Amino acid sequence: MKKITFLILAAFLLFIPIEKSDASSVKTIGLIYSADLSFYRIIHGAVIKYLNKYGVDTRKIKFIRQRPFPDVISWNNAARKLVVYDSDIIIAYGSGAAEAAFSATSSIPVIYGAIDHGLSKIKKIKNGYGSSYTVPIASFIRYLREAKDVNNLAVVYSPFEPDTVVQYRQFRQICKELSINVTGIPVKSVSDIESMLKLEQFDALFLTGSAIVNYRIKTIYEICRGKKVPVLSIFDGTEEYSLLTITPDADRIGRAMAHIIYKLITGRGPVKKRHVLVTKTKIYFNLRLTTELGLRIPMRLVTSADKVIK
Repeated sequence: MKKITFLILAAFLLFIPIEKSDASSVKTIGLIYSADLSFYRIIHGAVIKYLNKYGVDTRKIKFIRQRPFPDVISWNNAARKLVVYDSDIIIAYGSGAAEAAFSATSSIPVIYGAIDHGLSKIKKIKNGYGSSYTVPIASFIRYLREAKDVNNLAVVYSPFEPDTVVQYRQFRQICKELSINVTGIPVKSVSDIESMLKLEQFDALFLTGSAIVNYRIKTIYEICRGKKVPVLSIFDGTEEYSLLTITPDADRIGRAMAHIIYKLITGRGPVKKRHVLVTKTKIYFNLRLTTELGLRIPMRLVTSADKVIK
């Protein structure tokens, strides 16, 4: 009797599915950056960190990395390559890369990151998942006015990166209420930046989350330094060249993206939150540049900033 019971139990156990915590069902994840920027690399590092924490052995995943030159043709070519390479999932950083990925495929899940929450159309895309951010535009202006008087503000964005257009419009609306003149500088190519900036006159320059723009941060800094005007930015990794950086929390963006990827590659239940908004930010204040440019020192920034560059 005991032998029969044992054989029945053994047979039953053979048909119990074994739940796997690794990513053995996913062999390839395509990865595309809108440009090779520190901010994107920091986020992706957080994605890998949290995937491993969730029990996914990322060493068993083949990552195909694409870091194209920041322009539309390069983005589209990179996205098509990832489709041809049979990526099971595509991760896209920045709206330029994300738009290219969505154009290249409607069936492969695309997980985006580092895109402004104001780009609402991305939430309607069937194969779209990801984490967006928001930054307090009004805080930029408030802190800037503590450092210097501002009448003319320039905002650099790219019409090829739609979330940066949203940021420009937000900036323009807030400045209108404060009687500050705003000049929009629409950059379509990296090669246009230098000539366009040299033609304009402004009291300060705001860099949107454009990969095309931030790719030339050093050039922008040198031009503005020659004009004796400060730069404001939102990307982590630009703080050495910017008077004030209010950046989205890259770790939280990475964690949100990793949770979505974990759900998709392990099949452990549906992805309940396809689009996650990260509102936490960090403030970096460049005291060294404040002194170099002869600006007033906003003591609130000195005492409250997450990082002060001296």
